[in-house]
Amino acid sequence: MLETGEDNDVDEIPQDLPDPQKALKFGPQEPYYFPPGAPAEIDEALLEEIHSSDVGGAWSGYLMDLRDGEYYPFEGLFRFSIKISGDNPATLGGNGESYIGQLELEGVTTTKEDGKPEVDFVVTYVTDGYWIRCIGIFDSASMTIKGEWFTTADDTGLKPTPGTPNTVEPRGRFTFSRTPAAVARFKYSDEAFAENAPKARWSFACNAILEDVRRKRFTKEYVFKRLTKNRRFRELMIKRKVRMEGFASKGRVDYNEEEYEELSELERSMPPGVDSFVYSLARFIFLRLPRFSK
Repeated sequence: MLETGEDNDVDEIPQDLPDPQKALKFGPQEPYYFPPGAPAEIDEALLEEIHSSDVGGAWSGYLMDLRDGEYYPFEGLFRFSIKISGDNPATLGGNGESYIGQLELEGVTTTKEDGKPEVDFVVTYVTDGYWIRCIGIFDSASMTIKGEWFTTADDTGLKPTPGTPNTVEPRGRFTFSRTPAAVARFKYSDEAFAENAPKARWSFACNAILEDVRRKRFTKEYVFKRLTKNRRFRELMIKRKVRMEGFASKGRVDYNEEEYEELSELERSMPPGVDSFVYSLARFIFLRLPRFSK
């Protein structure tokens, strides 16, 4: 604690310190933001108003694909930043990435009758124009956006317009949170949290801290484990692309159900940035494979 008096060179604490919020370039990053002023001036109604409109900022999470009654991650971790402008309905925009490539976001947020903001946005891949529509509810208590995502166009066959009624069946569900992308892969699932919340939180904290320690120590065992995981991710990704493209390559066959589940687990556990690099390498090798008709 800073003290004033004869034993300290500082006569008084300066009152004109710069506002730390001005240093933020991407909107609010923390779950709680208190306006300037004495604590007595802040009431619950004001905090609720601030939280209910706090959709802008950095988000990360997974699109979970429903397959045979089970949910699997779709294209790894999505991380993006949202910027909000206007009032109800507010305009939503932003940029992001997955290991596939860069993303662009456009959409709207509207306040429903129950007071909770609905977030409706379309994620478009910059490389090929492929799009995904996400419709969810922003929860100010947990600082999450939860909902369903869609890849099927409506009756017009065109890319949907955010804010218009949805007429197609969802492909899966999603949860985006304020958890930093670097540790998002350790975040607990809704099922694990509902079963034992303290255990889920403790496991998340321990795994995130251990990963940070191991990364800084950078031991031979850590490097070998990372390289082994990267190599396996690359091999399975090549196999999946072979199947998706519908051709056979000499010495390679389509991957089976066990490998599909293994790849899904790897997609969820790969660190951001590393997954993009390994995917780019797998795509480069895939494009150099000789093609053979089935």
